[in-house]
Amino acid sequence: MNQINVGIIGTGFSASSHIEALRRLPFVNIVAIASSSQEKAEEAARRFGIPKAYGDYRALIDDPDVEAVHNCTRNVLHFPINKAALEAGKHLLSEKPLAMDSEQSAELKRLAAQSESLSAVCFNYRHYPLVVEAKERLAREAKRVHFVYGGYVQDWLLYDTDYNWRLDPAQNGPSRAIADIGSHWCDTVQYVLGKRIVEVFADLRTVHPVRYKPKQEGSTFASGHAQDAEPVQIDTEDGGSVLVHFDDGTHGAFTISQVSAGRKNRLYFEIAADEMTLAWDQEHPNRLWVG
Repeated sequence: MNQINVGIIGTGFSASSHIEALRRLPFVNIVAIASSSQEKAEEAARRFGIPKAYGDYRALIDDPDVEAVHNCTRNVLHFPINKAALEAGKHLLSEKPLAMDSEQSAELKRLAAQSESLSAVCFNYRHYPLVVEAKERLAREAKRVHFVYGGYVQDWLLYDTDYNWRLDPAQNGPSRAIADIGSHWCDTVQYVLGKRIVEVFADLRTVHPVRYKPKQEGSTFASGHAQDAEPVQIDTEDGGSVLVHFDDGTHGAFTISQVSAGRKNRLYFEIAADEMTLAWDQEHPNRLWVG
């Protein structure tokens, strides 16, 4: 099998996860990494043992040694980087969302259709073995789905002193919990069912309308205490409940929360069909409950 040379754009939490996953593949070489400054890129290159470092994503995309680009940046940068990678003819794997609005994503869809390279968005939870098993069981054994329910709950923004760039609509977009983790639930369940969500009705809530932002930006999971933080207004949702209709008339509902104490990364669903009910929980990913 031919080796694939990959360039990583971004040096934060998502980038480290991509690097960890790619290094488990015998046919992939990570040849370059880019960040918002040359200094940050070089520090990351030393930390991860990557040969090339760029302080500008355009330089990485223009590097002839880079065949595939992994976009692991903040949401506001996804569209320009994805567009540049597609226009350069590079293979592309982007963290979600692809863009900040539907006009931008429509342009990316057009560019991807014209390109001979492969492109994808990182909705990776559908690739768990037992998620695939649930999909295959439903297709093989069920004639009709009655209801779908579940959710995605976390606790990393539980306190009003928890802060992250995702709380800023200018960096993350106008939706937070629904867009960041609700989108994963929707993609996973649509994949398992083989059906698309066509209607939604949402009841959203901001639990902490004021949070305390550290005066100096730190890691992804930052906490701002009174002596080193400033209060900021929060306009995006901490969670909510959503009713959904699928394209065949199937009904569903899910709950999203980033303020549920003790829940680290619980994406779960239960699908009630005519012959069985299937339940799966990401915090116990090697278990599929069949009723």
